[in-house]
Amino acid sequence: SRSRSRSRSRSRSKKNKKRKKEKEKSEAEEEDEEDEKDKKKSKKDKEKDKEKDKEKDKEKDKDKNSKEKSAKEEKSAKEEKAAKEKSSKEEKGKKEKEKEKEKEK
Repeated sequence: SRSRSRSRSRSRSKKNKKRKKEKEKSEAEEEDEEDEKDKKKSKKDKEKDKEKDKEKDKEKDKDKNSKEKSAKEEKSAKEEKAAKEKSSKEEKGKKEKEKEKEKEK
C-alpha cells in the first residue's frame, strides 16, 4: 500500500508540475501578446504625435508669416506717413518762401 501511495503522489506531483508549466507558458504568451499590442499602439501614437507636431509647425509658420506681414505693413505705413509729413513740410516751406517773395515785391 505504501508503494501505491508513493506512485500516486509522484504522478500527482508530475501532473501539478506540468499544469504549472502550462500555466506559466500561457501567461508568458499573454504577456507577449500584450507587449505586441502596446508596440503597435505606441507606433500609432507616435505617428499621431508626428502629425500633430506637423500641424503645430504649420500653425507656427502661419503665425510667424502673419506677424512678419503685419510688421512689414506697419513699417511701410510709417514710412508712408513720414514721407507725407516731409512733403507737407516742404510744401509749407515753399509757400512761406513765395509769401516772402511777394512781400518783398
